[in-house]
Amino acid sequence: HTHSGNINIDSHNVLKASIIVHPDTEESKLLVDRLHGLKFEERNIMIVDYRPLLAYDNERILFFSDGFLRSENTMMLYAIGGLNPPAQENDDGFVAATMEHQYGTINGKLREIVHVVRGKVYKLRLLNGGVHFSYRIRIDGFKFNVTATDSGPVEKFEVDEVIIHGGERFDIEIKIPSSLKY
Repeated sequence: HTHSGNINIDSHNVLKASIIVHPDTEESKLLVDRLHGLKFEERNIMIVDYRPLLAYDNERILFFSDGFLRSENTMMLYAIGGLNPPAQENDDGFVAATMEHQYGTINGKLREIVHVVRGKVYKLRLLNGGVHFSYRIRIDGFKFNVTATDSGPVEKFEVDEVIIHGGERFDIEIKIPSSLKY
């Protein structure tokens, strides 16, 4: 809980990551060996290119998070003083948040591009690392299968969207058609 104690102002916005535990199999051991082979560069400190960790073989990690233009601590003080705008409602009329949603990120970016190959099936690991908002995730023109929720496997079921709450995770499989109309 990086929000407790005195690590730094809004440190919970900095200390975020996914951790994926694979079963103890030969395939997993080969994957670990490959990930350990990433190239490091020395310039007073060690720097690693983390991009291969977000995509390997047919798996992709999509780490969603909410973001604010002002410090969240400042926004909390505004809330205490009654200076924030009214609570936002979702399409169904329920209160979606007591803070104004300003933007969200995927893997720390405002716009993430996921590279895929036609005819392949991909596993997307969707994680909501945000603290305030749920996200409705859909891939326009595609249906996908949910294969796990919060790291527990489930019997596959097909959907055209998922709603992912703070701290929640879904593993989904999506087949990229051999011929795309895009």
